[in-house]
Amino acid sequence: MIASAKAIRADLRPPVVAENRPEQRRGIVRSVARSVAQGISFMWSQRIMRTLAITSLFINAAFSIVISTAMLGLLGAGYTALQLAYLETVYGVVMMLTAFVAARLVSRLPTGRLLIGAQLFMMVVAVGAAFWHSYAMLFLWLSLYGLVTPLFATSLSGYTFARTPDHLQGRVRSVAALLELSATMVIPAVAGWMVNSGHNTPSYLLGAVLALVGIIVVCVNPGARRLGPTRMWREDATENSLST
Repeated sequence: MIASAKAIRADLRPPVVAENRPEQRRGIVRSVARSVAQGISFMWSQRIMRTLAITSLFINAAFSIVISTAMLGLLGAGYTALQLAYLETVYGVVMMLTAFVAARLVSRLPTGRLLIGAQLFMMVVAVGAAFWHSYAMLFLWLSLYGLVTPLFATSLSGYTFARTPDHLQGRVRSVAALLELSATMVIPAVAGWMVNSGHNTPSYLLGAVLALVGIIVVCVNPGARRLGPTRMWREDATENSLST
């Protein structure tokens, strides 16, 4: 991060604000509320961006419940923290390797089909984990998750970043994160309750259902479903705004 920051050559300092501007006279709560409202308003006015934000919610919820079920299930079965760490390490290594090529793949593949394919892949993995969730098999399932995670993450965050004006970047990213966390923050509790009740298989299958809902969200929006590779995002956004 230090090396990346050192490489920046642009002047990133904010413009000087006059002392008598109305924004400075507002309280911090009112200012934050106004910023959040601006982010929500912009995101909700963009059909594709709105769809991708909802899709992100279900993708991350599906991913979170499978991971949480795997870890809590193994912990309850007597596996040690070190053994669980091996699983997460394998997942992390595979994800890092895929991240090196994710940007190139996203730039060449149609984004809509990529998102549908990634979620379909996640759904299949969740179903597989539901019926074969031994310690050895979870190495396979989490490794497969590591293959697709950078692909949909790059697609979702990349499109949002590319279509958001500079002055709204922070607001929109905060709204997207808030929407995503509104579901994922309760997932570990849901997975913990199901695992503790002996319902490991239904917990994994819930991850498959969430991924299926994410697929449906993309499919019912023609603009998101037909979203092309990165070089076509501007054309897709223009066409979508005209149809709105």
